[in-house]
Amino acid sequence: MDILDATLRMQELALRINDDFLPFATREGLTLVTAHALWKVHPERADLTMSEMAAQLGCNASNATFVVKQLETRGFVERRADPADGRRTFIGLTEDGARARKRLGRALTSVSPLKALTEEQRASFVSILDVVSD
Repeated sequence: MDILDATLRMQELALRINDDFLPFATREGLTLVTAHALWKVHPERADLTMSEMAAQLGCNASNATFVVKQLETRGFVERRADPADGRRTFIGLTEDGARARKRLGRALTSVSPLKALTEEQRASFVSILDVVSD
């Protein structure tokens, strides 16, 4: 199989996952982009900055602000000024956001095509993803 065919199959898989996941995100009042952004806000971390969020989403600061405002409107995240540097804003999950994040994780797992793989196959797949993601 050549690189183009393999890449197109990977793209088709990603689109399928998005299509299968979209109804769950919609149920939470989110788009695929805002659901992805919610996943970037880890429950153990309260010091994610807006610039880090923008970098993780692969967008500029104003787009990241727009996405975070949507999450904030849903009550899933809260923003607060960095006490040491008022120019920076931290993003943290709310309790509702943590619960929504767990629901979305269960939903994504339920529709994942990776369920068809054995644990060993998933480990191999993740190893390959690690190589191609760097």
